[in-house]
Amino acid sequence: MFIKDSVNLSVNPIARDVLSLFVMHIERYRTPLKYIGFGLYLYFLGLSYRNTSKALVRFVKRSHVAVWKWIQRYKLKENY
Repeated sequence: MFIKDSVNLSVNPIARDVLSLFVMHIERYRTPLKYIGFGLYLYFLGLSYRNTSKALVRFVKRSHVAVWKWIQRYKLKENY
């Protein structure tokens, strides 16, 4: 991944551990983050889950359930 190559990991061992966990987390995703972000953008513009997944077909084929899971994972956490 590009993040590993661009950061000097020998400077701070804690940063190295956090960065490696972050990169492993990103590499596990089936869908690239730019398409997840675009799907979130479309959903928060007002499209439904199904219409968002239909708009993403041009780039990557994902179901409305996948879009729903992205929303659940990345929605803002409200503090009450």
